Amino acid sequence: MLDIDLWKVFGFDSRTNNVCEGYHNRLNSRICCNHPNVWDLINFMKGEEKRVERIKLQWSSGASKPKNIRTTALQSRINTLYDRYKNYLIAASDLLNSLSLIVAKKKL
Repeated sequence: MLDIDLWKVFGFDSRTNNVCEGYHNRLNSRICCNHPNVWDLINFMKGEEKRVERIKLQWSSGASKPKNIRTTALQSRINTLYDRYKNYLIAASDLLNSLSLIVAKKKL
């Protein structure tokens, strides 16, 4: 059995699996076929290794990916709510209600 701490996501900044979905989309668009042969896959993986090495070099030199302003503002509001909850300024029901209002889709 796996420890429950491996599945717990409370307090993590990343709320979705968008990174995984984005990479899956990249893989599908770069390989350009549904069932690639092993050589195409190997060549793709070699290219990805070079790409990751370049990104690591950029990060080690201090470069960072620009953050979306809307996403940053949303994350800030969520963090504020969690901080208020941790400091016993709001109840769990207020936290959940406020979170639902923040992430709810707006009707046009």
